Amino acid sequence: MATVALLCVVGAAAVHSAREAHHAQIVGVDVVPPHAIPAVHLADRTGHTIELHTLLGGPPPGRVALVFFGYTHCGDVCPTTLGHLAHARRMLGHNSGRMRIIFITTDPAHDTPEDVQAYGRQYDTTIVGLGGTRAQIDSAQRAFQVNTFDNGPMTLDAHQRGPVHPVAVYIVDQQGLLRHVLPVFAASPAVADAVRPLL
Repeated sequence: MATVALLCVVGAAAVHSAREAHHAQIVGVDVVPPHAIPAVHLADRTGHTIELHTLLGGPPPGRVALVFFGYTHCGDVCPTTLGHLAHARRMLGHNSGRMRIIFITTDPAHDTPEDVQAYGRQYDTTIVGLGGTRAQIDSAQRAFQVNTFDNGPMTLDAHQRGPVHPVAVYIVDQQGLLRHVLPVFAASPAVADAVRPLL
């Protein structure tokens, strides 16, 4: 839980610095020791239940997964972050296929899993969009040690009201362990630099 608390501070500072200087490199924080993600069930774009672990890691050469929680009518944080993640994946060149972006809605009342995937694939055609019931989404956020408050002010965009979502991108290694956490608005080079050592 100390990692998450530290991330909130890092994330808040990152939002300020990113808006002041978009090219600043943001390195985030390491998760020490690496955190094993508990079993989580969500819904894929077809509505079928999927075990999140099947998208994390994998047999050699495995994939590094970047997990981001958001929603499709987010006006600021989600588009910027998904764009940066997509660009970071392209920056990996021949290793781009070993990075997977997973976008999980925090607004299951309005976002279907199909909506979430379609939204994510505006930024990168390989993004996996997931949804589910409120209970499933809450379980997924607990698995990543996230705390949110339903229908409260948006975490990073207080002039609007809507679902709260985390201020973080969670990097899971090829063994399915949470290894690193980046604040949203992290520049694409910083994202790519965080992923490369895990490939």
